[in-house]
Amino acid sequence: KALSLYEIRPMLTRLKAEHNIQEFVIDYASKVTAPGKDETEQSSNVSRELKQLCIDLEISGTMIASVNKQGMDNKSVLSKSNVRGSGQQIHDADLILQLTTFPEKYGMEYGIQPIDYPRCVALNISAGRELEEHLEGGFIPYMREQNKTSFIELTKKS
Repeated sequence: KALSLYEIRPMLTRLKAEHNIQEFVIDYASKVTAPGKDETEQSSNVSRELKQLCIDLEISGTMIASVNKQGMDNKSVLSKSNVRGSGQQIHDADLILQLTTFPEKYGMEYGIQPIDYPRCVALNISAGRELEEHLEGGFIPYMREQNKTSFIELTKKS
């Protein structure tokens, strides 16, 4: 169900008062409706209001966005432009996390056998306003444990 930007503040204010919430997640960004003449202005209004709300209530907020068709078709290329919707939400983000397939070129460094690549993912971390990576390689690799739904973080082999 779509949620109006103006419904979010009173709802989170009540939840903070009644349950002392420390964070919230909106799944998904495109389900928040806001005033504006176009998608960029609407996205800007959402991010500005949610940032101010986080400051006012002293809570953390996360918005989930999906990738566009190009991002789905080209799994080997990580790009902020692959996020669905206005680029404004990427610009306004303090932190961007993108879960992608594991970059196979790093397989040997982590001791991963090609047969295990389908069980591996990469959590790519970057800042919203800059392209500079803050992690070696810009990602944290994980592998799904055999016959489990959990993942383990991988470390480089010496």
